[in-house]
Amino acid sequence: MDHDTVFPRLRWFVLFVGCFAMCTTHIHMTSVPVILGTIAGDMNLNMGTASQFMTGWQLAMAVSGIVFGFVCDRFGLTVAIAAGMLASLASALLTPVAGSSFWPFFFLRLLQGASVGFVFPVIGFIGARWFPEKEHGLATGIYFGFVSLGSAVGVFVTPLILEAIGDWRMSIASLGVFNAAAILLALAVARQKAPVVPVQGAAPGRNEPDSAGFRECLRSPITWIGPLIVFANGWVFFGLYNFIPSFLASPAPLGVGLGPVASGYLSLSLMVIGVVSGLIGGFAYGRVFKGRARPHVGSAFVLGALSILLVLPLVQANVPLIALILMVAGFAIPFQNPAISSYIVKVYPADGVARMMGWWYGIGAFGSVAGLFCGSILIGVTGGYGWAIGMIAISALVGLVLTVLFMRDNLRVGKSGAPDGTSERLKGDKIPG
Repeated sequence: MDHDTVFPRLRWFVLFVGCFAMCTTHIHMTSVPVILGTIAGDMNLNMGTASQFMTGWQLAMAVSGIVFGFVCDRFGLTVAIAAGMLASLASALLTPVAGSSFWPFFFLRLLQGASVGFVFPVIGFIGARWFPEKEHGLATGIYFGFVSLGSAVGVFVTPLILEAIGDWRMSIASLGVFNAAAILLALAVARQKAPVVPVQGAAPGRNEPDSAGFRECLRSPITWIGPLIVFANGWVFFGLYNFIPSFLASPAPLGVGLGPVASGYLSLSLMVIGVVSGLIGGFAYGRVFKGRARPHVGSAFVLGALSILLVLPLVQANVPLIALILMVAGFAIPFQNPAISSYIVKVYPADGVARMMGWWYGIGAFGSVAGLFCGSILIGVTGGYGWAIGMIAISALVGLVLTVLFMRDNLRVGKSGAPDGTSERLKGDKIPG
């Protein structure tokens, strides 16, 4: 990145476009868990089997992140967002037609999760090409804040829509309006040129990721250890966001017995704090942790492990205490995501950073798949959420160990620097105003 590069104020609107698209994918993610009891009853499924609808979403997100991470690098921001939003919109609109039994609706959840593979790597593209390095933490913090915002909107509005119209399939279909808005926003920036245009390994006149550079990145140990850290990250984050709403809503002894509407309100303490946490995390990455990812990420895993307290009967009998613990645990993973994403942008060359973002979070997303699959099985076998939540805490501790042992804050991989960590960070990027 050139020291004389000027970054226009338009970068904040470009960031908002990516944020809104990511927000939309997570509105759809939490629209199902909060009304899962209604869906399970309508399909005559037990809650363990019905919970696999969340697993399907995560599985598709994981695979698509690895497969489609290159789309944004090669074809640009608008194509990546439009492709993701069209897949998500199709899933929503087909729900009233194909949502009558397990397998058709499971397929729609796969399609819904696949939309994330197009949209998520956008933050790497935006960070590397539209923002100076000193603003990467803030930009990614805002982006992940919108992940939590979307999750909160989904868990809040879906039960209200269901109450209003009385049909869960039409409730999910109505959320497609967010997809349409995201596509329009993506078209608004279709012709905008990024201030940083990587040229490493690209043929003249083309904007393609460099395959040789990608292979070089694969030879670095962090390219394999990093996704394991995100694996633990995904297990904690999506375990909380998917199991907690149904845990709170389900009748005792399976859950707490608050019902879907009260569960939706209370789950907001888990998700809304994530919006604030992402912003604080972005600020803390630069100002408190001075661009060092290891202590930032590690401290967040410690907070995530406190989710184990939710299994205590004393906690379950005290709604304010539930809210407090949800806020502490919900603060954790959104807080660490700006550090992880900024670390990826810093470590890898700019012309392949979206691909590596998809690689880390795509492989890492199998943590959410594993967590939801194992958790769903445990719920069915034990008739409760205790072991599912306990595994969330264990995963957080595993992530803490991996972070402390392997995240080197001076590392550069590929053409942006030597893999031995000897490259220096660029400073002093120019920003107008």
